[in-house]
Amino acid sequence: MREGQRKYWQNGWQVRGGYFWTLAFHIGKYGVMVYYPGRIDIYKLY
Repeated sequence: MREGQRKYWQNGWQVRGGYFWTLAFHIGKYGVMVYYPGRIDIYKLY
């Protein structure tokens, strides 16, 4: 699990790394990033 700072976390669709659209949202203390096609990363926000 990776960590990320909440102030840098944005909800919504974003292009990460210039290649893939990702859906980013946070639930409580955790950030969830869904990559196409079918990869999910969970970040612990602080």
